[in-house]
Amino acid sequence: MEHSIILKNVTKKYEVHDETNYALRNINFTASSGDVIGIIGMSGAGKSTLANLITGQTQTTSGEIDINGQASLICQTSELNPKLTGRENIELKCMILGFNKKEITERMPDMIAFAELDNDIDEPVKNYSDEMKARLAFAISASIDPDILVIDEAMSVVDQGFADKCMDKIIEWKENGKTIFLISQTMEQIKNNCQKVLWLDEGEIKAYGSAEEIVPQYEKFLNPPEVTLDSEQHLASENRVRALEANVAGETVEQEQQDASTIEAEQDAAVSRSELRHAHKKRREFSPLIKVAIIVFGVVALVYIGIALIGKSQLTSTEPEEDPGPDIRYVVGETAAIRKEPEFGSETTSTAGFGQGFIVTETRDSSARSVTWLKVENNTTGEKGWISDQLVKKIDDGINDEQAADTIDTLIGFTPALEDAIPMIGKTKGEEEEFDYTEYKYEDDQVVGFTITVNDSSKSELHDALGEPQLERKSAILYHGSEYDFIFTLGDGIVEELTVVKNKL
Repeated sequence: MEHSIILKNVTKKYEVHDETNYALRNINFTASSGDVIGIIGMSGAGKSTLANLITGQTQTTSGEIDINGQASLICQTSELNPKLTGRENIELKCMILGFNKKEITERMPDMIAFAELDNDIDEPVKNYSDEMKARLAFAISASIDPDILVIDEAMSVVDQGFADKCMDKIIEWKENGKTIFLISQTMEQIKNNCQKVLWLDEGEIKAYGSAEEIVPQYEKFLNPPEVTLDSEQHLASENRVRALEANVAGETVEQEQQDASTIEAEQDAAVSRSELRHAHKKRREFSPLIKVAIIVFGVVALVYIGIALIGKSQLTSTEPEEDPGPDIRYVVGETAAIRKEPEFGSETTSTAGFGQGFIVTETRDSSARSVTWLKVENNTTGEKGWISDQLVKKIDDGINDEQAADTIDTLIGFTPALEDAIPMIGKTKGEEEEFDYTEYKYEDDQVVGFTITVNDSSKSELHDALGEPQLERKSAILYHGSEYDFIFTLGDGIVEELTVVKNKL
């Protein structure tokens, strides 16, 4: 059976207050086409982090994820914009995925019908219940028809009728060779729908196998058998019988006395444990009041400290604020429409690709559409227009250009070397040096960038060498530097092209 996804030594960690916290550590597993896999575990086990990694919402710290096809995430939010209506969210999601206006118009009725939201489809999503959000998210994914689907607790908030319809769709996907991951705390859902189960515990795989094997283990883990005072006393009685039997078999009187002392100690210990449980129960009766007192004291202390710090800053702060510089936004999807006016129905004047940067010169909140529009300008061509803020992202931090170029040259071995090609940017057409496998980009007869064709190195190797990219999609990665942007185009996880352009800063 064809493998749809393979995770190799995948680790995800976060730096919080100078401490390293691992959300996932050394995750290894393989899923095949047609698999329906349940993902289970306690809160904080890493289930949602794994869902985000599989669907590309976040990137690994180390390790490699090999995905064969398009992956989609369904959860109660599923990247829905609360300011937009349900209909506008459908349009926005499809635009990010690269669908054109005609394709979106054709798919829209099916998505609205599947969601069963009726007139609420034209209400802002911020007014939706969790169930309505889940319905819309599932309807969008059902129309997109992904190769890999990850459902993160979305089925737990919908009514049984809609859940049954979703399960019919999941069965259809399974029969068509799709791979489905179902994250749920409801074991009945896991038992009824999943053939395999992945059990996560504190960021690591506790077990991975058939549902018949793993689910009983997990249920026993959730509900361990209690050790009662009666069972401990019964154990002590059994020890007494064994001691007597040992004496009959020829044990000495001294050994019997020692065994009897041990039995008496076990009984005393069982009684002590019972008394300790009673003491703990009493202590728990007072613990809420103690917690409230601690919280109140902490809040009061923080307020006094905050007031003191604010007063100090007002007395000592005399330095002028730094100029933040221009507001630069980068396209995050495969394509983004630049519109003549700040409305979704407005004429599209041009289309921007992944990683293309624009200077924001004006923002406008549209009360009629509940969306923020950005007036953008290409400072090289002078092109202007409007774009939804959901299609672009601001990048604050970048990499060192010189170090990045050296690392890329060492990793991939470009011809030409970047130290030779980058100085060509800024030259007038005709002055640039010609290189094999290289195509220059011109604006007003001036070199503004170039693309080098190559077929070497994987996405994981780029991550290891250059760190986390500023923007990433399945087919493209962008590293943002102080002067240049490095955009890698990928095919089947292998670098096919590198485009270097002078950024807008």
